[in-house]
Amino acid sequence: KEHFFNLSGGGEKTRYYASFNTHNNVGTTVNTGLNRVTSRVNLDYHVSQKIRFSVNFSYSNSKQ
Repeated sequence: KEHFFNLSGGGEKTRYYASFNTHNNVGTTVNTGLNRVTSRVNLDYHVSQKIRFSVNFSYSNSKQ
């Protein structure tokens, strides 16, 4: 079973993107399942035409 959530937007100088994902698989035999959570956030700010400030963050956690 998988679930996704994405959000993005921005304006003239700022853009943002965020995502969240969960993945749950019970497996076919005992102790073969997988649970994973991932997330990501990106932020961009255009200071001027030649300068852009960016922050990128990602996280992942898996249990088997």
